[in-house]
Amino acid sequence: MKAKLLLLMTLALMGWSNVWAAVYYSVADSYGNIFQFSSSDNSTAIIIGVTFGANVTSLTIPATVWSNETSSKKFTVDGVGSGVDTHAINLSASAITSLTISEGISSIYSWAFVNWTGLTSISLPSSLKSIGNTAFGGCTGITSLDLSGTAVSSIGEYAFQGCSNITGISFPSTLTTIYSNAFINCSKITSLDLSGTVVSSIGEHAFENCSKIEWIKYPATLNSIGTNGFFDCTGLTSITFNRSTPPSIGTNAFAITADPNYNASCIVKVPDGTTADYSAASTQLNQIAGIHHIHELSNVTITTAGWGTYYNTYGYTMPAGVEGYIITSTSNAGAKANLKKVYDPGNEVVAGIALLWKSTEPLTDTKTFTVEALSSGSEKPATWPEYGGTAYTNLLNGSQTAGNTTDLNGNVNSGFYYYKLSYDSDGNNLGWYWGASDGAAFESGAHKAWLIVAKTGAGARSFIGFDDGTTAIESVVKKAEINDGVYYNLQGLRVDNPTKGLYIVNGKKVVIK
Repeated sequence: MKAKLLLLMTLALMGWSNVWAAVYYSVADSYGNIFQFSSSDNSTAIIIGVTFGANVTSLTIPATVWSNETSSKKFTVDGVGSGVDTHAINLSASAITSLTISEGISSIYSWAFVNWTGLTSISLPSSLKSIGNTAFGGCTGITSLDLSGTAVSSIGEYAFQGCSNITGISFPSTLTTIYSNAFINCSKITSLDLSGTVVSSIGEHAFENCSKIEWIKYPATLNSIGTNGFFDCTGLTSITFNRSTPPSIGTNAFAITADPNYNASCIVKVPDGTTADYSAASTQLNQIAGIHHIHELSNVTITTAGWGTYYNTYGYTMPAGVEGYIITSTSNAGAKANLKKVYDPGNEVVAGIALLWKSTEPLTDTKTFTVEALSSGSEKPATWPEYGGTAYTNLLNGSQTAGNTTDLNGNVNSGFYYYKLSYDSDGNNLGWYWGASDGAAFESGAHKAWLIVAKTGAGARSFIGFDDGTTAIESVVKKAEINDGVYYNLQGLRVDNPTKGLYIVNGKKVVIK
């Protein structure tokens, strides 16, 4: 009893907020570990200390403990932490290499495992909601940190400061706040992907001196980065913002000691259409040399048939898995679009070119590609050779933003028919269809391309097919053998009662005999 009273008085002097809670010692676990815990309600417990059993190297913080004074009384463990600044739950824990926090525990409080330098493995429960100040500070043996399976919403000040051997972190989707200095001097972290979280604020000095970080991806929810948040992160080459408006960025957030106004090789990637806003947003962003090399991100979806369209006023690199085509002319009395491949995967695409994209492999579903357009600075590819140095006529046009389709001079010209890449009304026969009645101009989406054909005396054609094999003659069949599909003649007109002849069915040429 005297020992317990002395402990309570000591905790009071050290500022332990839970001081008037009753303090107990647990029955030893199967490894001989004895846990010291407090309870304010005689039901739930906070582990505040541990005495290790002989030769223990792995420790599990239990979900329940039994009092050794009242062995019939079981307590549910809600958290772990000594509550005493600078004091871990055991001050001589260098032999502990593996730590498991049991399911049901929701909080790791301040200083809980500070300077447990032997720790190399941590297993955290899905029930965990918060990690307190300096909870794992100085745990230099940890090499990776997986929080992805937890419900952690906040990481406290200095929580992992000086964990100098962590190379990678997996963050939970529930994370909202990273407090100041949380990962300061974690000098071996190589990347930070926060894009799957709901982080709204990153505190001052949070990742200062994390010199090995090469890239960062922020979520759309990010509102602020504190002063010196990423100071002296000298390895940065890429920062991706997903917020449509720039977040608040504190002084010297991305500066480096060698030159506060320069971070040599970093590129800033921003959402589509936000280059001007991010360029003007903050003098702190201008500390990144790459602010002069802003890349806008946009998506392109390819159909299951393997085709899609794309337009960008900026240059970009053709993504892996797709080729770029233009349409040079129509033939077969205007019923066939003649394609010319001008870009292979990895080629640099000149700014302002409307393209038809084709997948380089068969698809079983739609596929989305992300384009990184070079939207600012000296990287804008004004001098890239167009089509390998050869200029071809291109009947495709496009727009950076949603709006009415236009001719190649940017005018809504009634002397042209305007076609969009689409399936027919039954979901078959991918090709070029009028986007509006009578081939008039229509509303097209952002970054979409459309086909323009001059009106001539040959008559209107509401459908134009490809010449790459999608309209090749596949077989000679009897009419009765074709049960499904819509028939089109070679002029692109739908035929409800086909007779003998050549037709397009399901995007393929078929002869009915």
